[in-house]
Amino acid sequence: MQEERVQKLRRLEEQKAKVQALRTKVQHLAENDPEVLEQLERKVRMAKEGSDRWTDNVYTLKSWVVKKRGVEGKEVALWKNAVSHSADHFPNYLLM
Repeated sequence: MQEERVQKLRRLEEQKAKVQALRTKVQHLAENDPEVLEQLERKVRMAKEGSDRWTDNVYTLKSWVVKKRGVEGKEVALWKNAVSHSADHFPNYLLM
């Protein structure tokens, strides 16, 4: 009886190892699945479009500040490098 139990436990461990190996293989195959890759490409395109849009927004804001508030472009460039984005770092004429 005891020997049978030991054999079954050994077989259980073998089966668990096989299941884990199969899960690893499935995960690897899923990473290379064309549908998954297509979804990833869509997400990358969307992120790039968002990045481009915000880059355009930054340059539009810089242009507006230079034209409407009479600030030099170099000064606006320094604001972009500010560590904090709190109102304390921006000149008062921008906060009106």
